[in-house]
Amino acid sequence: MDQFNTRILCIRLGSSTHVIAVSSPDLACEFLKKQDEIFISMPDVLSDYLISDGYLTVAMAPFQEHWKKMKRIITRDILSSQIHKWLQPKRDIEADQLLRRIYKQIEKKDAIVDGGLISVRTVSQHFVANAMRNMIFGKRFFGQGMEDGGPGEEETEYVAEYVPRVMPRIAS
Repeated sequence: MDQFNTRILCIRLGSSTHVIAVSSPDLACEFLKKQDEIFISMPDVLSDYLISDGYLTVAMAPFQEHWKKMKRIITRDILSSQIHKWLQPKRDIEADQLLRRIYKQIEKKDAIVDGGLISVRTVSQHFVANAMRNMIFGKRFFGQGMEDGGPGEEETEYVAEYVPRVMPRIAS
């Protein structure tokens, strides 16, 4: 870009493919705002329709009026800074519970079997599931938790069964 002394460069690859490189952050933001429809449009694919159960999710929906409405609702009502601030105490409570649980596990480090090892996978799965449940339903567990603040039997079964399906990257 410096070699051509420009902040925006269009490179033609083949007969119908153009690559546009932008080095200025201001130009890039303006470019993305004005050309938003081009960047967010995706082809209509049957697998997307089936995965999203008839385009009920924002991620898989094709760019149409329905997608615009869902995007507006999500950005205004779900991903807004007000909602983020409003839910921060719930996340803090769950983080405190997580640290308390890990501390109690470390205190029991008499033997490896009695608590010397902590499974990061299990702890992170329970943290995410509990935080989401606390934000949505206002409670951490489905059933009764353990005395030390850990998950109960029902909770452990639920997380072991359903969380890997919902969050495969965290589970593996």
